[in-house]
Amino acid sequence: MSNILTWKFWSTPNPPAMLPSTEHLFIALLVILILVGVIFSVLKNKAKAFKKLFTEIYYFSFTNAFLGLLILFFTTERIRFFSARFWFILWGIVMLIWGIYICRKGIKMPREKRLREEAKKFNKYIP
Repeated sequence: MSNILTWKFWSTPNPPAMLPSTEHLFIALLVILILVGVIFSVLKNKAKAFKKLFTEIYYFSFTNAFLGLLILFFTTERIRFFSARFWFILWGIVMLIWGIYICRKGIKMPREKRLREEAKKFNKYIP
């Protein structure tokens, strides 16, 4: 386990095959991403107020599931450069940044909705 914290572990262009347990966990993560994408694809059509947020989550889920499937394919086939472990780090960083962006957008939405309703009430009385 101490090997995981070394630079050589993450930077080797030709890593050994993925452990079966790790591969199963990775596949489970991809299945969860696909299920979240399907759920939010249904919800984005039904919810008018949060349609933009649900669309963002839908794109997030399916894009990251596709990228994860590509990484899994390259790792399983042991393609020299594309199976390198730093792709996992890069993919994780992109997911983290995109997830933070979606969370910030989700936090702002109720406040923006309330401000729009107040402006609508105020503009109702202005000629």
